[in-house]
Parts: sequence; structure tokens; C-alpha cells
Amino acid sequence: MKKGKLLTIVTGLTAIASLAGCNNTSYKEGVAITFTNADGTRTTYTAAELFSDYQDSTATANSDFSKVKEILIREYYAQRTADLEELKKKASTSVEGIKNQAQSNANNNGTTYAAELEALLTGEDVDNIEELYEKKLYAAELEKFEEDFKAGDNLKYIRDGKRADGSAFFPADEHFGLGNGGYVETRMPYNVSHILLEASSASESDATSTAISEAEAKTFGDVILMMAGASTEDSVYGKASATVRQTFGTLAKTYSKDTGSAESYGNLGIMDVETSFVQGFQYGVYAYDTLFNQTTSEFKSSRIGNLKFSSDATYRTANGEEKSLESSTLEGGVFDAIGQIPFGAAVALANDEVQRNFPTQTFKVNDGNSAYMPRNVIWNKYFNSHRIAVVTPNRIAYNDVIEAGFDKTTAESIGSAYVDANGRYKKDGELNAWKGKVDDDYAKLPGFQHDTKDILPGVKDSEGNAENVLTNEKGQVILAVRGDSGTKGIHFIVVDRSPLSEYGTRIESNKVVENDKAYYDANAATADVTNLSEYFTFENPETSTSYPTYKDGEVSAKKTTLISQGLDTTKANYQKNIDNLKSTISSFNSDLMETYEVQKLVADTNAVFNVENASVKKIVDNIYTFSTAKRQKSKDDARKKLDDGWTKYAEFLVREDEARALRDDGGQKLITEAAAILYNTDDARDKTGAWGNGGACYEKR
Repeated sequence: MKKGKLLTIVTGLTAIASLAGCNNTSYKEGVAITFTNADGTRTTYTAAELFSDYQDSTATANSDFSKVKEILIREYYAQRTADLEELKKKASTSVEGIKNQAQSNANNNGTTYAAELEALLTGEDVDNIEELYEKKLYAAELEKFEEDFKAGDNLKYIRDGKRADGSAFFPADEHFGLGNGGYVETRMPYNVSHILLEASSASESDATSTAISEAEAKTFGDVILMMAGASTEDSVYGKASATVRQTFGTLAKTYSKDTGSAESYGNLGIMDVETSFVQGFQYGVYAYDTLFNQTTSEFKSSRIGNLKFSSDATYRTANGEEKSLESSTLEGGVFDAIGQIPFGAAVALANDEVQRNFPTQTFKVNDGNSAYMPRNVIWNKYFNSHRIAVVTPNRIAYNDVIEAGFDKTTAESIGSAYVDANGRYKKDGELNAWKGKVDDDYAKLPGFQHDTKDILPGVKDSEGNAENVLTNEKGQVILAVRGDSGTKGIHFIVVDRSPLSEYGTRIESNKVVENDKAYYDANAATADVTNLSEYFTFENPETSTSYPTYKDGEVSAKKTTLISQGLDTTKANYQKNIDNLKSTISSFNSDLMETYEVQKLVADTNAVFNVENASVKKIVDNIYTFSTAKRQKSKDDARKKLDDGWTKYAEFLVREDEARALRDDGGQKLITEAAAILYNTDDARDKTGAWGNGGACYEKR
């Protein structure tokens, strides 16, 4: 066996692309593979050298693929003498270390050097020092190649899926199978920020009767009011604009119960299809961006399939019927509309008397069942859902009760929409009031000033009026969704950058507008606009001259990127984000990376296989089959995982909708708003009317 040409053990699997043709009749029958280096020098291996002798070695490789990969890497460094000399030194150092360990073991154990060296060689699965050296040399070569494959500009190419010249970094090949579009296209990373507000007693499985504390109710209401720029004083009930509106990030830093992201002003960094976020959070964002956000662009159309469920995906309805997820977006389907939280519901929770449940009241309703307390009725009806939702500038009927000072006569009058003369439940009253009505004072608040009607045209009040939804100070829509058992409460979410937005968005005439290539080309030098590659930069704004910048008048300004998003402006904090991003991208495609590495090795070493040799052809065919199947399986598995996630989320919402469903006789689990409106009336005290047996607010229905 020619130790200088080949060696030994490799774990893992790889594949080869670019191994074209190879039916050259000028090859002598025994030649298996030929390499041609830059100066035209040719190196050949016979089938015996490659496979027969190789397989007789003590350190036999475990697969055809790993054998060929080793051969290719050895030839790759044989053509790079400077690198090879350094690697040889590293291998020699490793061998000397093992020799020294043998001598040390002999001294400590009272044995001979030869015996201890033999034991160590056996542990390395080699017969002698020569084989040990070759093994260590190949290990060093392999390590360097794999590190270099993900280093420097290559990491950018892995991120973007293409080289600087526009050629594919993970090209498709007729032999080796599918190509890959790179990290951003394949994993679809979002940069998101959130505020997590706590509901300590919330249960993931209870979407109808969770209780929240006085302090929690007050915080929920106040934070939503502050997000809108409203006053939190009861005297104006959230209608007066605050002098200075706090930013979403500032509120996150002050109020979010997710202390880790709070330190970064709510910024969570990257969420991609491999991230394990709360399902309602992750798939809620996907639902918002793929189903409800009506922003259109050629780029979004081409990428949306990477996030949305496929045409084959199904879910089961409440009656067990299997239906396509595509049909779930039709009227009456589980994804037919985005959820809506009236701002007036937050105003109600912020009100001192509501969240304390009328401290002057001297009687207990339904024997003190907390689910009937106004704050909990409002919380469960409007907030306690895992459906992704937006906040609208609408008032609810209960706001009228608050503004009337909880006058009993007023409450009874307003409550008549929900109950008949005998206190029985009126379903139409509940349904008509669910979305609330536009409140002119709420609509004037800073948080409702960005025009979002084109983005979410389906958001309308109970009378059919289209309306803006709550946005942060940048015009980004604020989403809301219930957390799970591990993150109890509500997540308020903004998408800082969507992978469906190639060039980001801007505010124009108070409207959120999607940037296109023409706008980017014309304004990239003078506006804070980035493409996805720039947004996911690896540069540190404090130290790098390559960090994306623009001219703000005569001043050079740094663009907003993932690296600067939500962090204090310090070099160390920026570097933390860079390191996290690099780690995420370098681990991308790990199950397939070897297939593309070998594909590159074949091209770089000008390797050509002589497939006229039957033994060679069999092994090469095995390699091709393995690579093709592995790449296809990876794609299929990713698709299935995404579809399964959508199905799981849809079926969770189906069960939740069933639990929250309003029934004609009032016998539902979700307590009607009448219980909040009529809570302080004489009927509640006397257990008559709506609070009597069979009434809309009677506990034992």
C-alpha cells in the first residue's frame, strides 16, 4: 500500500458531484482515477491502489464515500505544498505526543515503552508509527479543509447560497443531486423582538377561564396603552396621548418577563425554521406573514412557499374530518382571519376598579368564582387565545360601563344587548360586539397613525369599517399571541426583518411600503435600506470599515442590521450578535455539507473517474446514489417538518376554537361579557335575572 497517496479512517458520509463523463477509452484498464494539477501534472491511481490494498489496511474506512473523500482531500493538499508542510508538522507533533504518552505510561506502570506504545497504537486502530502518522496527517487535513470550507468569504457564500460572482455555492449536479439556496433561502430567518407579559396562573390548555392577578391585569392594560402612546390615568381611560411615547424596545427592557431578551430591548435575534420557539409564536408569525400580510412582491411570491404549508398538508377539523390546510384559509376555516384585540379591552384592564373588581362591592358573585370577575372575563374573551392577533382602535361595550362610573342602571341598559328580559343569553349580541367599534379618540393615538389597511385589509370593526392596527414607533405591526405553559402570558411581537422582504420596508406618506430593487438601487447610498445579505452582516459597526453605511446628509451613518438591532452600542455586544450569527450559519446544512465538500474537491483537483472499470463504476455509482438520496431526503424531511408544524398549530387552534365556541343556549365554557357588564348589579347580588339559574351569568349552567 502506498502510504503517501492514501490512508485511513473517516467517519461521516459525503458525496461527489462534478464527476462527469469518465468514459475515456485512452485510460489503461487498471486506472481508477486521474488528478490534474494547475501545471498540468497528472497523478493516477489504480483500482488496486484505491480499493483492494486500501481495504486490506488495518484502518479500513467504513464506506465508499469516506474512502473517496480521503483520497480527494489528500490530493487536494498534495497540490498545496505550503499547507501540506504545516499539516505534516501538526501530524508529527501528534505522533510525538503519543510516543511521549507511551513513555510516561511505561514509567508509571512499570512496563516497557514498547508494550505501552503497542497499546496506544491498538487504541488508535493502527499497526505501526507510519500508519499512525498517516492517520494524524489525514485528520489534520480533514479538519483544515472543513474549517476552511466555512471560513472567510465562504461563510458569506453559505449564507447567501452564491459566490461573489453570482455562481451557486451549493450547485445542483446531475450525479450528486439537488443544489441548495443557502442559509437565508433555506432556513428563512426572521429577526424578531418581543415583550412577554406574565399571567402566572395561565394554563396552555385553558383558553376560557384563566384567572390573572390585579397586578398582572394592570400591567397588561398599561403596557398596551403605552405602546399606543396613550395615558394610563383612569381619568382619561387611555384616550389622551402621552407627552413622550416610549419605544417598543424601551418597554421591553422595562416590562418584559423574558429577562434575557429584555436586556437587548426585546430583540430575540434569529428565529428560523429550525428554531424551537413557542409554536403559537413561531407559526403565528408565519401565519401573519404568509396568510394575512397582503404586501406583495415578486421576491415574496418566489419565497413564500419556503414558509407556508404545502398543497399536500392536511389537518383534522373538530368533527375529525381531514381537510387540506389550503382550505383552512377559506371563510370558516381555522386560518380564515387574523385575530383582533380591541384597544378598549386593554383600557378596561388598565382601569383600577376593573382590575380590582370593584373593591366597594360587599357581596360575592357565584360564590366568589374568580372566572366571573370582570378582569378575568375581559382577559379570557379578548386575550386568552393562541391565535395570532393584532390590536385595533376599537372600544368594547364594557368601556361604556367604566365611563359611566359603573352605574348600575347604565350597566343593565348596556347588558340588555347580551341578555333578554329574563336574563337569558343572546348569542347575536355577543357576536356583534366581539370586534368592538372604532373609537375616534383611540384612533387618534400615535400607535394607530401608520396606515396598515393595505397590509391587513381584512381587519375591520363589527360594523365593517377598515382600520389601522397598532404599530410601534417604526410602523411595524405589533402582533400578540398567548404563550405556552413555559412562557405564561402574552407575547407582543414585532418583526424587525422578514425573510420574505428582500429590501425591507419604509414609511411613505404614513404608509408602510415594501422596498423594491429600483428603490434600493436608487437609495442604498443615502437611506437606511438593506438587502438581506447586508442585514445579516458579519461586520462589527464599531470596528469594521465594511459595515453597511449610508450618507445622512453630510454625515456617514450606520445602517440598521441584525448586529445593531436592539443592542446597546458597544463593541462587545455587537460581537456577541456576530458570533451567534456565524455559529448559526456555520452549522447550517451540517447533514449535507460533506456532499458539497466532496463535490468541490472533485472540481478543485480535476479528478476524473474511470467508470469503464467495473469495480470503480460500482463504487462511484454508490457515491452518486448516496448523495442524491441524502439531499432529496433532507429536502423532504424539512418540508414534512414544516407541514407537521402547521398541522399541529392548526389542530391546536381547532381544539381551542371548539372550547371557546359560543352556543345558542349560552352553555359555553367561555364566560360571556355580560358577566363583566352586569357584575355590580342588584341581579348579581340577589342571584336573579342574568345571575339566576339558567341566566347568562349563572355559574352552574
